[in-house]
Amino acid sequence: MILSVFLFFGELFSIETNQFGHRNGDYILTIINSMDMPTYMIMLLVIFGLDVYSLIKYRKVKAPWKVAIYLQPVTLIAIAINRVIKEYAPYTHLHNVSAAVTLTIGGIWFVIICITGFINKKRQWNNFIRPRL
Repeated sequence: MILSVFLFFGELFSIETNQFGHRNGDYILTIINSMDMPTYMIMLLVIFGLDVYSLIKYRKVKAPWKVAIYLQPVTLIAIAINRVIKEYAPYTHLHNVSAAVTLTIGGIWFVIICITGFINKKRQWNNFIRPRL
């Protein structure tokens, strides 16, 4: 899960950098962008497999953070589609739409992460103040 979050925010930053022309010396993004297509897709498939494994492992747990885990494979699929379009049809309207969709999904995912973190912290604080007997 940590690897997928790291890749996700790195890829979103890469999309934003390419769309708006900002250039920073980010070595991790350079490594991700320098990967050839099969290596990149294998990495995404491994992360996707780990996400599916976590969905199966925590299927009976009732927690707000499960929403983020359910949305993670959708985000990985959007990142993969964006990379394929970026590789084979760069600087087209399709690439711009794909980047916009990926950034939107990423924004939604980030907001959900923040909300679930707030809910978990509030539950933890309530259990600390009023412990259950």
